[in-house]
Formats: sequence, structure tokens, C-alpha cells
Amino acid sequence: MDATTDQPAADYRAEDAARALRGAGWGEVEVLDTVASTNAWLAERIAAAARDQTGGGASHGATLAESSPRRAAPRDSAPCAPAPGDAAPAGSVPRAVVAGFQAGGRGRLNRQWVTPPGTAVTFSVACVPVDHAGRAWSPELVPWLTLLMAHAVTGAVRDLTGAPATIKWPNDVLVHDRKLCGILATMVPAAATGGTGTGSAPTVVVGAGINVAQTELPVPTATSLRLETVAGSSTDDVAVPTRPAVLTAVLEHLADLLARVAEDPARELGPHGSVRTEIEERLDTIGRRVAVQLPGTDQPAVGTAVGLGAAGQLVVRGQDGALREFSAGDVVHVRPAAGQGARA
Repeated sequence: MDATTDQPAADYRAEDAARALRGAGWGEVEVLDTVASTNAWLAERIAAAARDQTGGGASHGATLAESSPRRAAPRDSAPCAPAPGDAAPAGSVPRAVVAGFQAGGRGRLNRQWVTPPGTAVTFSVACVPVDHAGRAWSPELVPWLTLLMAHAVTGAVRDLTGAPATIKWPNDVLVHDRKLCGILATMVPAAATGGTGTGSAPTVVVGAGINVAQTELPVPTATSLRLETVAGSSTDDVAVPTRPAVLTAVLEHLADLLARVAEDPARELGPHGSVRTEIEERLDTIGRRVAVQLPGTDQPAVGTAVGLGAAGQLVVRGQDGALREFSAGDVVHVRPAAGQGARA
């Protein structure tokens, strides 16, 4: 069953696709034909469920990179603990949602991102980051969720197509230096999910948009799985992964990564942790000369990206030799320094 203009999510509703998605580790995936933003839709469903349970007022989510992480409350030991309301009747609050067409998608700093119906995988997942014993991740580890999603996308793309997908800090996935995927994390504050006190947990909604079937893109710095698959073949008659196959693979990879981190978050995401090491190895930004553009300044900070900080910050060695850490919410963009596209 293919997606159509009238039914842009028909491919996700096919019986075999729906069955595969259910087995990807996130329960029943909510499928929508059209939505403005999967992140906003899911965050609002979570907050609404909590309001129904507590009688509280409305609240608004904030972009994770621009918010201070809060300590999570103990939950169960799922790869990513259920969002509030998951104990209610099935389907009341899904843990994952995908849209056939996302009409008002956005990225960091509220940048607009829209693709033609039926051509991209646009989805979001919701979770509370806790370990297998139900203990909250340290607050400084919460921003790693964006990089974990990026790692899951690169793994899925490599498995399905062999394309050398890499991570561009802080929230993009590239193939051959062209953007394939953008990621945005939104934190639903504890107050919106019915939590009380300093130990209450926010729910983190992490969304991604992956270019799959496009043959043309609005900018030369973007790409799609179709373009990369055809470019890597001697014939145009090659199999491009379907959107349900891409989504299933990403969800499986993400569930596996979160389960590994849940064994010991501080170990896995700390210096020399196995998951952190994998992320750093996929991070194309490390080793490059970069220009970090900050708000309110004309001159970017220039240096060599040398690693990641404790909360996933980009660590840059300046031209004076000093190390400086940049959080995602602190920067406008990070680009190769002028004339320095190659690694330093």
C-alpha cells in the first residue's frame, strides 16, 4: 500500500508495516495522515492526559536544548520509561507517533522544515530517562537524547542502505556532507505532566525528519535516501527503503541504545563509555576546524572541534589553545571554518 495525496500515511497502515512497527519496542505507534508537528502533537497529548488526571491548567513544552534538564522520577525499566498516561487504557497516550505529512515541522531556533507529502519519515517518541532500577538519569545526561536519536538514525541508514551516515553536532545526520535528517527534542515540564516537587520528571519528546523518497530538494546541501541509494549504484533500478522500514529500523536502534544506557547511564554516557564512544566515532564534527556562530555577534568563534562535554556540549580548542564548551542552545549554527572543510 503506497502513500497518496489523500492518504499520505497509507504505507504505515499496511498490515505488515503496522506489525513491524508494533514490534520495534515502542508499543502501538500512532499513525496520522497530516499534522502540523509530531513533537507538538505528542507533547500536547501528554500534557492533556496529565491535566485530565490532575485537573491542572495548560502548560507549554520548551525546546530541550534551550531548557535546563530536570531530574526524573523513578519509573519502570522499559528502554525509555512510559510517558504519563500510558497506564491508562491502550491508545490514550502513545509513546510514538508518525505522520504521513508534517505541515508545520520546525527545527532548532524555530526554523521551518517541510517536505512533500509521502516522501519523508516524520515522527516523534516520548520517554522519561531512567535506568533499569527506575532511577533518574543525572540532569546533565538528558541532552544526550538528541545525540542518541542521531546515532539511531545513522545506524538504521547504514544497515538499510550502506550509506556512510554521520552525525553533525548538535542535531543533524549527514551523508557525504549533505543533510539527510534533522532532530528536535522538546521537554514537557514536570508541572505539565502532573509531577510535583524537585524530584519530578519531565517527559522528553524527541522528533526526527528523515528525507527518504525525494528526487529533488530545495537546497544543494540536502539529500535523501533515494538520491544516495541511486548515486551508489550503477543502475537506477535499485531498491530504496520504504518509509515504514526506515522508521522501524530507527525505533529498533533507539530502543536498543536506550536499553544499553539504562544499565548505567553515567557509565555509558561518561568518558570512555561504550555508547558515548560510538556517538563520538560517528560525529563528523570532531576533528574539523569549525566556526561557531553565537547570538548577537558578527564574528564566530573559530577553532577545532576536539570532543564532547559531560552534557553533550561541543568542545572546541580555540586558536589560542584554550578549550571552550558550547551547548546546543547557545549557538546559532556550527559550520566549517572558511577554507577549512576538511579535517584539521
